[in-house]
Amino acid sequence: MRTGFIFDLNKCVGCEACVVACQIENSELQSEPWRSISTFNSFQHPALPLFHFSLACNHCDDPSCLTSCPTNAFSMDPIHHTVDHNRDLCIGCGYCTWTCPYDAPKYVSARGIIEKCTLCKERIVEGQKPNCANLCPTGALDFGEIESKRATDVLGFTDKGIWPGIKIIPLRKEDPPLTATRSLRENETLIFHQKKSRDDRKSTMKSEWPLVLFTLLAAYLFAAVAASLFGAPLLDPMTYIALALGGVIVSIVHLGKPLRAWRALANVHTSWLSREIVAFTLFLGGSGLFLLVWPSMLLGIISVLLGLATLVSVDMVYTIVDRRIILLEKSGSIVVTGILLFAVLAQVPVLSVVMLVGNGVVYIRELLTTGQKNLQRLFVSSVRIAVGFILPLILLGVRGDFLFLAMFVLIGEGINRAEFYLDLDIVTPHRQIESDLLKKLALPATEQ
Repeated sequence: MRTGFIFDLNKCVGCEACVVACQIENSELQSEPWRSISTFNSFQHPALPLFHFSLACNHCDDPSCLTSCPTNAFSMDPIHHTVDHNRDLCIGCGYCTWTCPYDAPKYVSARGIIEKCTLCKERIVEGQKPNCANLCPTGALDFGEIESKRATDVLGFTDKGIWPGIKIIPLRKEDPPLTATRSLRENETLIFHQKKSRDDRKSTMKSEWPLVLFTLLAAYLFAAVAASLFGAPLLDPMTYIALALGGVIVSIVHLGKPLRAWRALANVHTSWLSREIVAFTLFLGGSGLFLLVWPSMLLGIISVLLGLATLVSVDMVYTIVDRRIILLEKSGSIVVTGILLFAVLAQVPVLSVVMLVGNGVVYIRELLTTGQKNLQRLFVSSVRIAVGFILPLILLGVRGDFLFLAMFVLIGEGINRAEFYLDLDIVTPHRQIESDLLKKLALPATEQ
């Protein structure tokens, strides 16, 4: 047994007293609300129950924020069952906000760091309840003993196997009246689209453009170094230095605390983001020596392996976030981009054709499976197919200039990388509710 939250779906009326209580108790530490209310069936479809979730940090037994954080800014207190956050170690990368399905870590842009619920630890130490549970007027939110590593199977609640410290008492009656329709009519669908929340998109081009550039630069540098082992012209020293510095700059420009970027080397043990940064640093060092100082074949091979480790780490960062099991389940793999660019720069036609066709099949299959969101995205995807697949294949067929081939491939991969970040399926309480709601209504997923 352990202590944790006890939440009764039957009693919560969505009054947000818990949100206010949290703000009162933590006014000196809190820049924005740590607790929030999410409503299932907010547009009140008659075939579905309407209820609320009150969620903050659930202080999980196996917290994804802790294992994914590259700086070890999170730690666990096994006595009081709290997941604590050290602001002095935080670099503001925001990766924890992507891996936590409960939207518990809050990125505060004005401060460039993460904040989160502390479980009112000082109250717990004194034998009191957290203030949110203490001031809930209906008794829906409580605090007490719960089972350790308790699986939660409740409509609208995400259970990713990280064992959240919360016991949810399900609805006593979930089934709708027998006469209620279980599918939306056209006008009801319009109401749903108008009323659903749009405030939790965590990946946008405005925020993620540095990562688009960084991942493409990493793939290109890997490809250039690998191609040089097969007789391709070495990178001009100044070009290499410029690209390497550009990669370093764009890798830290999106951080809330860029001057603390070196702390991201700390958690290679569990964080793929930390592994990515370590591998990229070693790759730059090794490839710099190989290209500029000591052109040893052994050093070149080691540098290529470090570059490949960087690309694998990049993909693993997003595989964990994007609910994928394997790297190639969806298009946008940076490993595939790196190998494709290598094939083009090394002028290996057979491998180039194989990679282009394979990548194109995966991309088009994904388009046909998910459908396009709007005309603008349809146009962009059409450009991606024409410039990134068709033109390179034509140039390979007529043995055109490989520089034009490389340019078209880079443009296509750049478009795909931007689409990749726009389509990241990051779990949040609202998105889980929306997904489960649509499943209950037997509707396709809504468009982003």
